[in-house]
Amino acid sequence: MDPRFSLDGRYLAALSEDQTKIMLFDMQARDWKEIAHGKVLNHLDRTSEGDYFYFQEVSDKGVPVYRVRVGTWKLESVLSFESLAEPTIVKYRFIGLLQNGSPMVLATRGGYDIYALDLDLP
Repeated sequence: MDPRFSLDGRYLAALSEDQTKIMLFDMQARDWKEIAHGKVLNHLDRTSEGDYFYFQEVSDKGVPVYRVRVGTWKLESVLSFESLAEPTIVKYRFIGLLQNGSPMVLATRGGYDIYALDLDLP
């Protein structure tokens, strides 16, 4: 899921089908390796410079966004929504990267349930 090539085309990164791992295929070595794992990973993306792969762990507190550096495969925490949490926001989802490399996030507000609705149609 969400397959992404490195900028030079050497690596293909993808979320595993069960969304618990990020797997990497090295085209030169013709070998798969796990570069990250978690409980529920979401949306794999690559920076426009090709130096990082970004993803989100949606089951951890603060639903953090991480990145993995291409080549060294070092995992880094980028941001967490724990300190930004508002009572009306029910989830934060990483949805991609802006051209400048900043993460784009979709914040979904809750608490707007309709309890009664009268509708008169002609």
